[in-house]
Amino acid sequence: MRLQSVYTIVGTIWVIAFMDKMIAGAEMEAYIAGILAALFFILSEISELKYEL
Repeated sequence: MRLQSVYTIVGTIWVIAFMDKMIAGAEMEAYIAGILAALFFILSEISELKYEL
């Protein structure tokens, strides 16, 4: 399994956590989960670029 796949899976898990926290009304935790999801998707893209080079 490539590192990009791991980042994508972890990012997806954080997106699910973000949605769960927003539904529950825990805004601060939702913001943190959203930032972490974005970070892992950015890492996924960087990993893909490194793999292509």
